Amino acid sequence: MTDGVRATRELRSADRDRCGYANAYNIQGLSATPTALAAVLTQRLLHGHITAEIPAYRQALADSWLHACDDSATRVDG
Repeated sequence: MTDGVRATRELRSADRDRCGYANAYNIQGLSATPTALAAVLTQRLLHGHITAEIPAYRQALADSWLHACDDSATRVDG
């Protein structure tokens, strides 16, 4: 999860004058699984338990996001 935190910090501290597409950035490199995120949240924030039943149609939508995001505009900023 450190990669996602690092990417978020770098994006937030980026020189806005050099960012041509201020609202088009998408951090896709987060490597945490839902199980790992739930473990961190329950340990550090909630001190409880997380359960979820995800309908198949919602999971299919989430699985398609990675392929649906067009990041070509943000690649221009390099």
